[in-house]
Amino acid sequence: MSRSRSFLSGALFSYVYQASLMLVGLWLTPFYIRTLGVRDYGIWLVGLQVLNFLLLCDFGIIVVTPRDVAQASGMEHAELGSGEVARVGRPDPESGAGANGGGRGGRSGAVPASPRA
Repeated sequence: MSRSRSFLSGALFSYVYQASLMLVGLWLTPFYIRTLGVRDYGIWLVGLQVLNFLLLCDFGIIVVTPRDVAQASGMEHAELGSGEVARVGRPDPESGAGANGGGRGGRSGAVPASPRA
Protein backbone atom coordinates (compact mmCIF):
# COMPACT_ATOMS: atom_id res chain seq x y z
CA MET A 1 0.00 0.00 0.00
CA SER A 2 1.39 3.42 -0.91
CA ARG A 3 2.07 6.09 1.67
CA SER A 4 -0.70 8.40 0.46
CA ARG A 5 -3.24 5.56 0.40
CA SER A 6 -2.17 4.52 3.90
CA PHE A 7 -2.48 8.12 5.12
CA LEU A 8 -5.95 8.53 3.57
CA SER A 9 -7.21 5.26 5.06
CA GLY A 10 -5.87 6.31 8.48
CA ALA A 11 -7.57 9.72 8.18
CA LEU A 12 -10.85 8.08 7.13
CA PHE A 13 -10.66 5.69 10.06
CA SER A 14 -10.02 8.63 12.40
CA TYR A 15 -13.09 10.51 11.12
CA VAL A 16 -15.29 7.40 11.41
CA TYR A 17 -14.02 6.87 14.96
CA GLN A 18 -14.78 10.50 15.94
CA ALA A 19 -18.28 10.29 14.42
CA SER A 20 -19.02 7.05 16.26
CA LEU A 21 -17.87 8.61 19.54
CA MET A 22 -20.24 11.52 19.01
CA LEU A 23 -23.17 9.25 18.18
CA VAL A 24 -22.56 7.02 21.19
CA GLY A 25 -22.30 10.11 23.41
CA LEU A 26 -25.55 11.51 22.05
CA TRP A 27 -27.26 8.17 22.67
CA LEU A 28 -25.79 7.63 26.17
CA THR A 29 -26.77 11.03 27.58
CA PRO A 30 -30.57 10.48 27.49
CA PHE A 31 -30.03 6.86 28.55
CA TYR A 32 -28.06 7.92 31.65
CA ILE A 33 -30.60 10.64 32.51
CA ARG A 34 -33.48 8.12 32.29
CA THR A 35 -31.54 5.49 34.26
CA LEU A 36 -29.88 7.64 36.94
CA GLY A 37 -32.03 10.74 37.07
CA VAL A 38 -30.92 14.32 36.55
CA ARG A 39 -29.32 14.78 40.02
CA ASP A 40 -27.32 11.53 39.96
CA TYR A 41 -26.28 12.13 36.37
CA GLY A 42 -24.87 15.52 37.41
CA ILE A 43 -22.97 13.89 40.28
CA TRP A 44 -21.67 11.28 37.81
CA LEU A 45 -20.41 14.02 35.47
CA VAL A 46 -18.69 15.90 38.30
CA GLY A 47 -17.04 12.68 39.47
CA LEU A 48 -15.73 12.00 35.96
CA GLN A 49 -14.33 15.52 35.74
CA VAL A 50 -12.54 15.12 39.08
CA LEU A 51 -11.06 11.81 37.92
CA ASN A 52 -9.90 13.38 34.65
CA PHE A 53 -8.27 16.22 36.58
CA LEU A 54 -6.48 13.75 38.83
CA LEU A 55 -5.21 11.87 35.77
CA LEU A 56 -3.73 15.13 34.50
CA CYS A 57 -2.02 15.67 37.86
CA ASP A 58 -0.24 12.32 38.12
CA PHE A 59 3.08 14.16 38.67
CA GLY A 60 5.03 11.62 36.60
CA ILE A 61 4.28 8.68 38.88
CA ILE A 62 3.15 6.54 35.94
CA VAL A 63 6.42 7.24 34.13
CA VAL A 64 8.74 6.78 37.12
CA THR A 65 7.21 3.61 38.60
CA PRO A 66 8.49 1.14 35.95
CA ARG A 67 11.98 2.62 36.21
CA ASP A 68 12.02 2.28 40.00
CA VAL A 69 10.69 -1.28 39.83
CA ALA A 70 13.41 -2.22 37.33
CA GLN A 71 16.07 -0.62 39.51
CA ALA A 72 14.85 -2.47 42.61
CA SER A 73 14.79 -5.72 40.65
CA GLY A 74 18.35 -5.09 39.47
CA MET A 75 19.50 -4.41 43.02
CA GLU A 76 17.87 -7.65 44.13
CA HIS A 77 19.71 -9.60 41.44
CA ALA A 78 22.96 -7.84 42.33
CA GLU A 79 22.59 -8.94 45.94
CA LEU A 80 22.07 -12.52 44.76
CA GLY A 81 25.50 -12.42 43.11
CA SER A 82 24.64 -12.12 39.44
CA GLY A 83 27.76 -10.58 37.92
CA GLU A 84 26.04 -9.25 34.81
CA VAL A 85 23.40 -7.26 36.66
CA ALA A 86 25.64 -6.20 39.52
CA ARG A 87 27.47 -3.53 37.52
CA VAL A 88 24.53 -1.88 35.77
CA GLY A 89 24.47 1.75 36.84
CA ARG A 90 27.76 1.53 38.72
CA PRO A 91 31.02 3.01 37.45
CA ASP A 92 33.30 0.70 35.45
CA PRO A 93 36.60 0.55 37.39
CA GLU A 94 38.61 -0.22 34.21
CA SER A 95 37.48 2.73 32.13
CA GLY A 96 35.99 5.08 34.68
CA ALA A 97 32.72 5.14 32.73
CA GLY A 98 29.32 4.33 34.13
CA ALA A 99 26.59 2.23 32.61
CA ASN A 100 25.78 5.02 30.14
CA GLY A 101 28.81 4.24 28.03
CA GLY A 102 31.94 6.14 27.20
CA GLY A 103 35.41 5.12 28.27
CA ARG A 104 37.50 2.45 26.53
CA GLY A 105 35.83 0.58 23.73
CA GLY A 106 32.55 2.49 23.98
CA ARG A 107 30.98 -0.16 26.19
CA SER A 108 27.53 0.50 27.56
CA GLY A 109 24.94 -1.38 29.54
CA ALA A 110 25.55 -4.53 31.55
CA VAL A 111 29.15 -5.70 31.55
CA PRO A 112 30.08 -9.07 33.10
CA ALA A 113 31.88 -8.66 36.41
CA SER A 114 34.47 -11.24 35.43
CA PRO A 115 35.45 -12.66 32.03
CA ARG A 116 33.88 -15.98 31.16
CA ALA A 117 36.02 -18.95 30.25
